[in-house]
Amino acid sequence: ALAVTLPGPFCQERIDLEADFYYCLAHSQTDREEVEGAIASYKQSLTADPDQGSVHFNLGLLLSERGDLNGAVHHYTEALRLDPGDARASNNLGSVLEKQGQPAAAFDRFAEAARLDPQLAAAQRNLARGLLAAGRAAEALEPIHRAMAVEPRPADDHFLLGSVALQTGDTGGAIRELTESLRLKPTARAHNDLGVTHLGRGDHEEALAQFQAAIRLEPDFFDAYGNAAVALTLLGRLEEARDAFETAIERRPRHIDSLLNLAVVLSRLGETQEALARLEEILALEPEQARAGALLEKLSAGR
Repeated sequence: ALAVTLPGPFCQERIDLEADFYYCLAHSQTDREEVEGAIASYKQSLTADPDQGSVHFNLGLLLSERGDLNGAVHHYTEALRLDPGDARASNNLGSVLEKQGQPAAAFDRFAEAARLDPQLAAAQRNLARGLLAAGRAAEALEPIHRAMAVEPRPADDHFLLGSVALQTGDTGGAIRELTESLRLKPTARAHNDLGVTHLGRGDHEEALAQFQAAIRLEPDFFDAYGNAAVALTLLGRLEEARDAFETAIERRPRHIDSLLNLAVVLSRLGETQEALARLEEILALEPEQARAGALLEKLSAGR
């Protein structure tokens, strides 16, 4: 979540310099949702005076929303150069780095933002998510509770608490928290995680229902496709599992676990040649993949 800020001073208070004029023009354009004009005006303001932290911050925000992640990183970094104590800039930079696929760098920014401003709920929740992604669930509880105390967001908070419970093996707690999160705000991620919880308890039918609900909400949610295929496999519905794994692989062709699971299902269906082809595909991607190598050897010997 982005901690959003916009220019504070009104234009009539900032018309002495060229930089201030463009700053205020950008403010007005932002209010009118003229994003491209606002970006151009902020850049004009920086041409006149490059050391304006608030302008760099707002450019980072607008560029991020437009999808220019490299530009957003540059301007948030400049905002932090000018004011290293800006927790909001650190948090927002972390969000952009996360979108760029840099989880470690993003985590560092979230941790710094949470340290700089313990009252910034967005940073606390982002820190909690980072800790959960790193498998450090017990440590995630403190930032979750800090965020809840400052700015409660019940659906998100129940989801995070459910994630902590799931990682720590409290399946009853995970089901309770995730179900409440879904009651308040249905999301694909919550359905998926609730499905994972039921899968771990051996309730494969309910797990499948949750994964299918996740897919209905978010048709491009890759994890739910693979998890649904696993549930179908455990239910013995192998033809459906094969189709589900193939659908998952269409979305992520080089996903080793899905390729390997598909090979296993194909072998159980007696489609040995197709299973061997999938295993060879895996080994071309990862020559040291031990499970694929062992299954390939077993199937080849049985031909």
